[in-house]
Amino acid sequence: MPAPSRVDTDLVIRGNVFSNGSVSMPTGLAGARDAAFLRDNAVNSLVPDLVNPAGGDFRPVPGGRLTKRAAAALPTMTWADAGVPAGAPVTMFADHPIGALR
Repeated sequence: MPAPSRVDTDLVIRGNVFSNGSVSMPTGLAGARDAAFLRDNAVNSLVPDLVNPAGGDFRPVPGGRLTKRAAAALPTMTWADAGVPAGAPVTMFADHPIGALR
C-alpha cells in the first residue's frame, strides 16, 4: 500500500439530497469542488418527504419528492489504482468469525 494513501482521489458526490439549513449555508468546500457539489446535488433546496422522521423512520414517502429525482449513474470502476492486480484470487480470512470472502 503506498504511503501516504488517499481515499478521496477522484471522489464523486453526485445525485444526493442534503437538507440541513438554508441555501445560503456554506458547504465548507472551496472553488471548483464547491461549484461541482452544488451543481450535482440538491443542497438545502429540497425538503424530502419522509415517512416519520420524529419516530426514527427516515424512509422516503412513496410518490414523494425524493422518488421523482433521477438517480446518478455510477462511474465505471477499475482496478488500475487499487494496488491489486485485476483477476487476483479472492482469499479467505481464517480469523473472520464466518470466514468471509474478501
